[in-house]
Amino acid sequence: MKPLLLALSLVALASCTPAPASQDPAPAPAAAEPAGAAEKVELAEVMDALAGRMANIWFAGTAGNAPLLKYEIHELEEAVEDVSRVRPTEHGVPVADRLEAALAMLPALTEAAGDEAAFAPAYDAVVDACNTCHVDTEHGYIKVIRPTAPAQSNRSFE
Repeated sequence: MKPLLLALSLVALASCTPAPASQDPAPAPAAAEPAGAAEKVELAEVMDALAGRMANIWFAGTAGNAPLLKYEIHELEEAVEDVSRVRPTEHGVPVADRLEAALAMLPALTEAAGDEAAFAPAYDAVVDACNTCHVDTEHGYIKVIRPTAPAQSNRSFE
């Protein structure tokens, strides 16, 4: 048993040593995409990320955690900027403009943090803007709602 273990150990150790210098160098990296080429963004993936941020905004806001709420809003704003830059329209609808209008509603969420009676209608107004855009872009079957439980059970919103 010991000779077999020793032989396996030597084989493993030998496979970890660097390759001799006489081997061909690594291939050159692939050429970069031509300048001006449009960036391909899968809008559904970005929207899923935005939905996750919106859920976090709900839980941080209703818990009155203003620093976390501001962080989540900032991250949402960054994602919206990316979408606005690379995918400003969807099915002829100016999604970038719609997203910017929804962003303009976010300060009301910060002001209402911790007061669910004020926070809930402000949050619902943003969600309504999302759902209206979904209908207008032929995705009306995607309906955003208030979250009922955090997606991340290992994260505190308080």
